[in-house]
Amino acid sequence: RIGADPQRCRVALSGLNVADEVCAVENADNVALSVRSLGEGLVRVNGCVVPEAGQSLQDGDRLAIGRAYIFRLQVPEAGACKDEGMPDDFEHALEEISACAQINPEWENGVQKAMLLVKSDFGDEAANKLLRQAKRASEACEMANGVLQMMPLKLTDGVRRFELSILFNAQGLPEVCVVARRSGEGNCQPVAGIWEVEHFWQDRLPPLFDF
Repeated sequence: RIGADPQRCRVALSGLNVADEVCAVENADNVALSVRSLGEGLVRVNGCVVPEAGQSLQDGDRLAIGRAYIFRLQVPEAGACKDEGMPDDFEHALEEISACAQINPEWENGVQKAMLLVKSDFGDEAANKLLRQAKRASEACEMANGVLQMMPLKLTDGVRRFELSILFNAQGLPEVCVVARRSGEGNCQPVAGIWEVEHFWQDRLPPLFDF
């Protein structure tokens, strides 16, 4: 079992969307592995949420627990994976998660309003592009905030939260961004940084996992 409760789980983790008992991995004679959700937290294989009935695992699959851990699986009797490149493998895992991402309800209303404006001015294709980028940004924020919760304060540079933001340029086209905010009084939360979603996903998000 994998989860946050060290008394009930052989593998104990902590972080965003890591509940007391997240999932159970079963090993059949070192030949076949399978995973099933225990109904709490978030567990994904190759970017997709594990179905209620569970699923089998293949050598080289990526198992994501919550939004702070990604493990590359090796079936003991299946031999070594062909692709041993960890940096590329990690980036590929992030891309898989992005492909299955959904928008956090916290930002859904704002994204829908922006989509209506974009659809009215630029058509369906531009609106659909905005939606894809917003899903990507939402997932990036969830993952970054999960890592931030576990990071020592001295390494955060005062950043307390990452948020999705949609900005419009001079031509009226939207730019989906990730904003880092420091703690402040009331609604005053100073901006520590702002990145276009692709730049954040490719260049800023992976290093967060190396703290």
